[in-house]
Amino acid sequence: MKDFPIPQAAIFDFDGTLFDSMWVWTQLDHDFLRAFGVEPPPDIAREVEAMTIRQACEHFRRRFGLAESADRLMERMLDMTAQAYAQQIQPFGWALEYLPRLAERGTPAAIVTAGHESHVRSALVRCGLENHFAAVLTPENTGLTKAQPEIFLLAARRMGIAPTDCLVFEDSIHAAQAAWAAGCSVALMGPDGRPHKIERFS
Repeated sequence: MKDFPIPQAAIFDFDGTLFDSMWVWTQLDHDFLRAFGVEPPPDIAREVEAMTIRQACEHFRRRFGLAESADRLMERMLDMTAQAYAQQIQPFGWALEYLPRLAERGTPAAIVTAGHESHVRSALVRCGLENHFAAVLTPENTGLTKAQPEIFLLAARRMGIAPTDCLVFEDSIHAAQAAWAAGCSVALMGPDGRPHKIERFS
């Protein structure tokens, strides 16, 4: 990442981009449904990958006829994942190289994630990275999803930077499209787990 450009401001996805944590959710989908006596379809992780945690719980409730409320399902799901964030998941090596470069230049950064804020912050604190980010934006604390350009516009405002001066690091096409629609540039994650191609919405 030594040659990767430094933008005016950076917005990072968390799961699968900054941190190697997608395995938590892939396993969770299966374990969560089996706890209710449901054998998960093989493609269940792909089925809910673009959903927020609450949307996934509502989807499971409707599709599999789960008796508990979506709020209670969400509580159970978050309880199942909290330990992995607090104790296990690790940042990708490229992020550990790149974040200090941003700090050296005084480049502001934020996180926009579909995950849960407390999970994200617990992982950042454990790894000593919490001071690198001016804000952590999630569906729960903004009322917005990553499919909406407004969440990227809000992240830019929180940093006091124009969206056109922000570089968004993403591994999800639907979120990348929303970032493009907000006017940001986007660094797409490559198959090697590092950001590569840079695009600008036009």
